[in-house]
Amino acid sequence: MLNKRSSTALVQLDNLLQALERLDSLRIQRTQLKKAMKREINATRNRYAFITGSIAGTFIAVAFFIVAGEYMLQRMDFEFLILFDVFYFVFSSMISMVIFLLLWEKGLLKRFSSPTVARINSETQTERERLLKETREILDSETVSQTNISVNY
Repeated sequence: MLNKRSSTALVQLDNLLQALERLDSLRIQRTQLKKAMKREINATRNRYAFITGSIAGTFIAVAFFIVAGEYMLQRMDFEFLILFDVFYFVFSSMISMVIFLLLWEKGLLKRFSSPTVARINSETQTERERLLKETREILDSETVSQTNISVNY
């Protein structure tokens, strides 16, 4: 009888050890998922900020070219005008990108990344449900084994 109890206790301890190892690996997976989620959100935020800034800079440069170009064309020679337009196009694009990056970091343009955040949140939710299901299975198997021990006594 004592041998049965000790072997049952050893089996239970082994099951508990395996359950703890599974929970530990699940915790590690959850941590890795959180890190990956943060990296993806930051990458998406930077990508959209760069694209938005580039588009805005292009439009600003074209608008200034139209306004200033007409005025300068009447006053200066053609070669200087081309150098000025190239310089201004590059300079205004960079300034616009910096402005949009600052707006993005302040949170004013975060609506662009909401689809990515929603997808990552749904993946996190499915991972959480899977973890809960596995935890319930582990706890149920422990409850069944404890019931078997009490019946054996």
